[in-house]
Amino acid sequence: MKKLEQNQEKAITLISLVITIIVLLILSGIVLNFVLGKNGIIQKAGYAKGEYGNSVNVEKNILNQYSAYIEENIEDDKDENNQIDKPQENKELQEFKTKIASTITELGIKTSSTQSTEDIISNINKMASKNYEEGKESDLVLVQTDLSSRYVQTISLSNIESYENLTKEDVIIVNKYMTYANTNDGEGYYTISKTYDNQTGTLTLGKLKSYNTKWTFWNVYDLYIIKRKPKTIQTREVTKVLETDNTENIDLLQFKTKLAEAFKNYGIENSEENSIIDKTAEEMSNDLKRIARKKYEEGIATYMVLVQENLSSRYAQTASADNIDQYQNFTIDKFLIVNKSLAYASGSDGENILTMTKSYNPSTGQLSFGKQKSYTNDKNSYWTFYNTYDVYALKKEILQSN
Repeated sequence: MKKLEQNQEKAITLISLVITIIVLLILSGIVLNFVLGKNGIIQKAGYAKGEYGNSVNVEKNILNQYSAYIEENIEDDKDENNQIDKPQENKELQEFKTKIASTITELGIKTSSTQSTEDIISNINKMASKNYEEGKESDLVLVQTDLSSRYVQTISLSNIESYENLTKEDVIIVNKYMTYANTNDGEGYYTISKTYDNQTGTLTLGKLKSYNTKWTFWNVYDLYIIKRKPKTIQTREVTKVLETDNTENIDLLQFKTKLAEAFKNYGIENSEENSIIDKTAEEMSNDLKRIARKKYEEGIATYMVLVQENLSSRYAQTASADNIDQYQNFTIDKFLIVNKSLAYASGSDGENILTMTKSYNPSTGQLSFGKQKSYTNDKNSYWTFYNTYDVYALKKEILQSN
């Protein structure tokens, strides 16, 4: 009996062991499936790791974008803080430079507002040199003879080479003699007005005469013009200048100041009443034109030299040309009497000299000019009429107009 009970206990223990093993196997399968199976812990952990990595990358991109945005705005703030009101000031500077560049271009040297200040000043110097060379290479041309200052005269210069470059200042009126008529025009013009249309080449000269109760007095003159022969000046290409333009840091006042310093080289000074600070682009453009004109006149002086000015034809006059190079080779035909104005005086000189005598002594360089005047001796009024004139010496030949 006791042995049977022992066998039964052993059987129960074996069954329990088998059941335990089965339960453990089942639990092991469940655990393995939970850990390694589809959607298990390990798979979910891998998926979570990937999602985390993606989230980190997204956050990095967002942070980088914010960082770039912040840096960009910081730079903008710096620019704005360092350049208060610069946009308006830069606009004024650009407009000013555009006007100056346009004027230099009109005067013969191609210039752009995008060029640096140094290049613009360099072009001003080239412009002045160009006009000087034009003067040196100009010709004095006799256009028309025996014109009467009693009437308005209209002359066409369109047959002259480069007539588009002429101005009324290039017109020279050379007096020949005085004349009169026993009539009363009722008009008194003491200087000749001059206008010139360079588009059509039309020159218009006003009257130069005076009158009394019965007589009208005027001059007969020849007309000369200065014909230019412009030279081509090589300048830097604007496209080459653009590469360095952005490196310049200059404001409007500094630009004006640098131009003013360059102008001083050509005799253009700023008075206290006309301060450089207050000068407009138009005023500085006019300064440029004055420089061009002055340099051109210096060129003219290489072949036409002022000997003496403001002489009166009422009296005999003398002038010395011995300070002019090669004066010993001159003849009387080398001197021009350029009329300036007609004048009169109340009172009769009692002389009626209509053609001026002229003589020249080449050994001494001495010029002698006789009188040129006319008079009236009416019962109630006495008048003497005469001219004021300048004398020039020619160093080059006069050309005849075709």
